[in-house]
Amino acid sequence: MKQKKYPKPKKGAWFIPVRRSYLPVNWKGWVSYVPFVGVLVGATVWEVYSKNSFGTALMQLFPFYIAVGVVMQWFASSKS
Repeated sequence: MKQKKYPKPKKGAWFIPVRRSYLPVNWKGWVSYVPFVGVLVGATVWEVYSKNSFGTALMQLFPFYIAVGVVMQWFASSKS
């Protein structure tokens, strides 16, 4: 099986493009990526425990996930 080679990151890049997403390759990228994941997890926990229904919580979180994902995608593309 042929292994895929990831493109070499540019000098000073925080992220590397992988498929349709970005992965952090620099410590600055990780410092911005970890809070992004923390916000998503924290918002999910907050909504699930404050609502009676898991489905209702997810319906309210879906637009938030999209908005935060678009902002992170834009930020990563500008720093790669």
